[in-house]
Amino acid sequence: MDWLLLPAVIFTAVAVMLFVCIRLILKIKHHQQDAEARIHQQKELAEVTLDCIGEAVITTDIEHNITYMNPIACHLTGWSSDDAMGLPLEQVVIIVSEANRSEINSSVFECLNQKCLIEYSEPMILIGAHDEEYSIETSASPLKNHNGEIIGAVLVFINTTHIRNLSREMEYQAAHDSLTELLNRREFERQLAKAIRSSREHDLQHALCYMDLDQFKIVNDTCGHIAGDRLLRELAKLMPHSIRSSDCLARLGGDEFGVIIFNCSIDDAKDIADSLRTAIKGFTFTWDKKIFDIGVSIGLVPIKKDNGSLQDMMKRADASCYIAKDLGRNRIHIYAENDTDITKRSGEMQWMTRIQDALKNDRFILAVQKVVAIKNDDLPHFEVLIRMQGKNGEIIPPLAFLPAAERYDMMPVIDRWVITTAFKNISHERDHNTKRVYNINLSGQTLRDNSIVKYIREQFDYFDIPPNIICFEITETAIISNLGIAIELVNKIKNMGCMFALDDFGSGLSSFSYLKNIPVDYIKIDGEFIHNIVTDSMDKAIVSAINSIGHEMGLKTVAEYVANKDILNLLREINIDYAQGYVIDKPRLWLPDNVIAMKSSA
Repeated sequence: MDWLLLPAVIFTAVAVMLFVCIRLILKIKHHQQDAEARIHQQKELAEVTLDCIGEAVITTDIEHNITYMNPIACHLTGWSSDDAMGLPLEQVVIIVSEANRSEINSSVFECLNQKCLIEYSEPMILIGAHDEEYSIETSASPLKNHNGEIIGAVLVFINTTHIRNLSREMEYQAAHDSLTELLNRREFERQLAKAIRSSREHDLQHALCYMDLDQFKIVNDTCGHIAGDRLLRELAKLMPHSIRSSDCLARLGGDEFGVIIFNCSIDDAKDIADSLRTAIKGFTFTWDKKIFDIGVSIGLVPIKKDNGSLQDMMKRADASCYIAKDLGRNRIHIYAENDTDITKRSGEMQWMTRIQDALKNDRFILAVQKVVAIKNDDLPHFEVLIRMQGKNGEIIPPLAFLPAAERYDMMPVIDRWVITTAFKNISHERDHNTKRVYNINLSGQTLRDNSIVKYIREQFDYFDIPPNIICFEITETAIISNLGIAIELVNKIKNMGCMFALDDFGSGLSSFSYLKNIPVDYIKIDGEFIHNIVTDSMDKAIVSAINSIGHEMGLKTVAEYVANKDILNLLREINIDYAQGYVIDKPRLWLPDNVIAMKSSA
């Protein structure tokens, strides 16, 4: 009978195997459905994430055809995602150079060629489908599958239009005089340096005019500064008609103007200078029923090969201008080698003698001015300032002697004196448990002093001062002029434990990009943007932008020249970190035993 059970056993075994197989198939299918659901969910999550971020994102396949665009990319390019899908990237994303408008290939092309991350740092413009233009920064990375094979690229670009517009406005502000809208002295000296360099390298001849108005003080004294400002503005509109469009006209300060006459012999330059003199002499200024005839004295200096440095040229032009005044005003004096009148007029060597005498006889003194935190209870800072004491005990402000010290390369010696004397005073104050930070200025010339780091380290060791209470200040102009050297010096001193502040920020700014490479702790916003901030909406916008970008970079901001409570209250609203100015504290003499109020104005 056993053989009769065999079919039943076989049937049962087959049924069990079939059941197991069907269950296994269903389980595999269930896992596949779960996997597909997870993949779909992850894809949806990725797309939602990309749709929400603030940068434009575009993905392409290996042939540069678009496979995805997030909403920001659609907005900036002017293309909808559906219309752009599958199109070549270069048809949708059109990028040109900001400098010359030449078309630039997207970073995707180089990314796929080199199979690595590519970032473009040069200023670029994205042109949208409806001719809108956006300043952008862009980068591209390869896209890889699970096997590590490159299947396309992801392009990311950031809309920097707002920052670039602010930067351009700040560039204009930094290069132009706010009253006359002519170029300012800083930009004029930059153009003069280019003229001197082209004369030296290409044997070109130019000319430099230094002009000083003859009757300006009378207008100011009799009618006030408002009238004086109006006169300067009207002359600023008049003078360009007497020079060539290629020439460079600037207000150098007060009632002084300068002109660089490019590619011109001294005889032809004299004709142009005389045209300026005649136009100004023929101009009649009227204010409050008073009539003024204005004249101008002009110093004219040829710019030729081997003619010396920028400082030499400015010194000769300034001296020639004063000779023109001494000889009767409303005339032109042309500089010549071995000019005895200019030799008599030059006073820089006298200041050099006085500076050397003050160093020898210990007649330099220090002052301090408090810098306070306006947001929190951070330690106060005290900026260390230098003054000279005259033989009769009078206090001589720095603007009287520092220009001569800079012209004759005396600043490294003076900076060393300041560091040593400040450290000595700090050492004495620390005996009284004073808690504060001291800001000490370093000049552009000191940046180029190879031994200054060693000297600072020696002073720390000698006076036993903790480096973390010292904050060195360097002006933005000095940093930009010596960028490579400045970065190296700042890093070396920071390694000691000191802090750094970038002074007069905004005075020579062309871009925020160099800040990424300089490890400063504080940005001191140029006072030119502060003193009218309550009434000038552009100054307020610039200060707000600097503050926001500074905070984004982890830096603290300091406002200089805070003269009244209205300015201070507005700075507090803007969220500035620190303030410095007469409403907070006036400079006080800083002696080893006490700090006393200064007897003369700072």
